Formats: sequence, structure tokens, C-alpha cells
Amino acid sequence: MITEKAVNDAYDMLQAARADLYGAVGARFDAETGLEVKKNELVNAGAIAGKNEAEREAKASQLLVAESAGLLKAEVAERYARFLFDRARLEVDRVHALLRLEGYAAVWNDTNEVVADQVGTDMMDEHRRARERFASSRS
Repeated sequence: MITEKAVNDAYDMLQAARADLYGAVGARFDAETGLEVKKNELVNAGAIAGKNEAEREAKASQLLVAESAGLLKAEVAERYARFLFDRARLEVDRVHALLRLEGYAAVWNDTNEVVADQVGTDMMDEHRRARERFASSRS
């Protein structure tokens, strides 16, 4: 049987995971923006120069190690937060399914009792009618 605490725990976990995911997305966005801003500053200062795009990218990679590592860390944190959010959402779905099953079981049991009562009544009526036919056939 699913308790109210289990339902509340599932929703609390989902709410916390959603907040963590939003924070992680924001952190990744900030890291991306920081990397681009720093790269543009270096390009404007002439620190990133080269004959072609490959040379410029190689120079940028050398100069932006810390920013690139920060972005990578933020991306990993976002993926983990998304995993936790998905897991929390699955738990809420599982709780919903169990609640529905409990509801169906209750309805099934109630229906079976009603049907059993009705079948019992019908059988008693049929038995009574058969006895009456038998009694009338003997008279």
C-alpha cells in the first residue's frame, strides 16, 4: 500500500531535482558565456592569432584551459542533474502507477463481492424456482 509519506517523498524529490537541474543549466550557460567572453577578449587583444582557423583554435585552447575545464565540469554537472531529475520523475510515475493499481484492486474486489452476491442471489432464486416446479409437477 502506498502511503501519503511515499507520495510526498516522491514529489519532494522531484521538486528538489528540478531546482538542481535549473541551477546546473544556469551554471553551464554561465560557463559557456564566460568562455566566449574570455575568448573574444583574447582575440581583441591580439593574443589569439594565426594564419588559419586551426592555428587560432589551437592557440585559444592553450590560453583558455581553465575556462574550458570549467565548462566541461558544468556540462558534467548538468548531465548528472538531468539524470537525477529523470530518476525522480520515474519515481513519481511509479508511485502513480501503484496508486492506480491499488485503486483498480479495490474496485475489482468491490466488484467481485457485488458479483458474488448477485450470483449467489441468482442461484438461490433458480434453486427456489426449481423446487417450486418440482413441487407443482408432483401435485
